[in-house]
Amino acid sequence: MVEERLSLHPKVWEGLRLFNAGHYFEAHEALEAAWNEDLRPIRELYRGLLQAAVTYLHIQRGNYAGACKMYVYEAARLLARLSIAALTWRLYAPT
Repeated sequence: MVEERLSLHPKVWEGLRLFNAGHYFEAHEALEAAWNEDLRPIRELYRGLLQAAVTYLHIQRGNYAGACKMYVYEAARLLARLSIAALTWRLYAPT
């Protein structure tokens, strides 16, 4: 059961391989497929990875404004999620 909870969707591995090879469009496609198919909370990790691939794709294509916009959007989203997680932990942490 623990292994099942910790396992990543197979397309994530493909997406990471493609990302590391500099094939950002293809990486985005594989990671987006994993995000759409896997309904576990880990899908938020997939979303972050696919958005990183989109950011790098914009840079690769010379669209620096698009890359900055994507980066700022994702950084704000991540900060909001971390703030909520920290607040939740404070509210429910054992005393």
